[in-house]
Amino acid sequence: MIADWKDYRQMSLGLVENGYIPVFGEFCPELEEIVVECILMAFKKGKKTMTLLINSYGGKDNSFNGIKAAMTMTGIQFTGLVMSRASSNGFRLLQHCHKRQAIRNAMLMFHWGQWPLGNSELAALLAGQNWPLDLLLEARRTILQEVHQRTGVSIDQLTEFALYERFFTAEQALQLNFIDKVIDDIPTKMKHSLPHETE
Repeated sequence: MIADWKDYRQMSLGLVENGYIPVFGEFCPELEEIVVECILMAFKKGKKTMTLLINSYGGKDNSFNGIKAAMTMTGIQFTGLVMSRASSNGFRLLQHCHKRQAIRNAMLMFHWGQWPLGNSELAALLAGQNWPLDLLLEARRTILQEVHQRTGVSIDQLTEFALYERFFTAEQALQLNFIDKVIDDIPTKMKHSLPHETE
């Protein structure tokens, strides 16, 4: 959870010049707004490539969709770098990057997330309407298909991974074509880009 969105935004915008955009914590409207702002800033600066620093356990689909739309709209070539974990929508975002990398100790998990039913959905089901279930099944089919197309892993295998909420090491993820490369450490260029406390 991000404790201070104002500080997170300032840090994120500061990293854009050096080619990085952090995607940390839960996918939510606040994160979406900052990441999209960073993507658009990179586009205005004429950046052709950017690296998404992914450390996320997932979150809201609408926020994922907003970030993905900004990535697609700008035409920037994105590298996804999993810093610690990429689960659920963090994993999905990685699969929409042109290059996919993970630091050696990172963990990845394909998952379609949790789909709690609200009052309106429950009311519809009690009234004999099936649209909430149809929506849920279609969303899951879409997620399975997009990851299958990118990775080549079968729909059945992906479904099993999701049901067991199975984590994979970076090395295992590489074998499954969930990523393209395992790296040993944070790139030196990025280390120098991070803000430092002043005495």
